[in-house]
Amino acid sequence: MKRKLNPDLVWDKRGQNHRFPFDEHWVFLREPNHRDERIGQREIEQIENKDDENALKAQIRETELALSAHAGAEPAAEPHIILTKDCFGFKGPVRLLIYSDKPFA
Repeated sequence: MKRKLNPDLVWDKRGQNHRFPFDEHWVFLREPNHRDERIGQREIEQIENKDDENALKAQIRETELALSAHAGAEPAAEPHIILTKDCFGFKGPVRLLIYSDKPFA
């Protein structure tokens, strides 16, 4: 299913991490701060796979809870996890983690 992302989101490249498996592409999107460069108009092909989405959500939530407990802070809101492909300059499967209440236009 094709969906348009919220053009005001920003690509948080600080989230790119060499510790992720090299055959997986993760893109972190978030609400903008003052002068962040927004992603603009982008349409993605959302891949519907509830099992994979639920497994990723559980993995992210478990990590977030552990890090928050270690830091003595409240856990962040759960991100929207979107499975897609061939976007943001990556070829093949891409996992979008969107930290926003409004992920789509």
